[in-house]
Amino acid sequence: MIELTETGIDGLDSILNGGIVTNSTTLVSGNPGAGKSILGLQYIYNGVTMFDEKGIYLSFEEDESDLREAAESIGFDDWAALVETGDIKVYDKQVLLHDSSSRTGSRRFSPTSRAP
Repeated sequence: MIELTETGIDGLDSILNGGIVTNSTTLVSGNPGAGKSILGLQYIYNGVTMFDEKGIYLSFEEDESDLREAAESIGFDDWAALVETGDIKVYDKQVLLHDSSSRTGSRRFSPTSRAP
């Protein structure tokens, strides 16, 4: 039987027949403003606050400050505290590139994806 991870998002878990497949990679795509970042924030936040799980938010667009503002704007007022305690880790492109280059000496970074 396939193990599912609940998102904690009203209606979404029902549409997904219980949640997202555990330990899978899930691509969320859409036009600018469609709510992809908000979905990600809510998924991570719910994991921490509803299911006692830790979360990692990877962003190639927004930086940590932008994400904090977005989280707080939708009522996640304790987002900064959860980041501070390490329950939520935020890695934006600057952190990812800096950490990668300082650890490996690499000067080039290329994220890839598989076409459907």
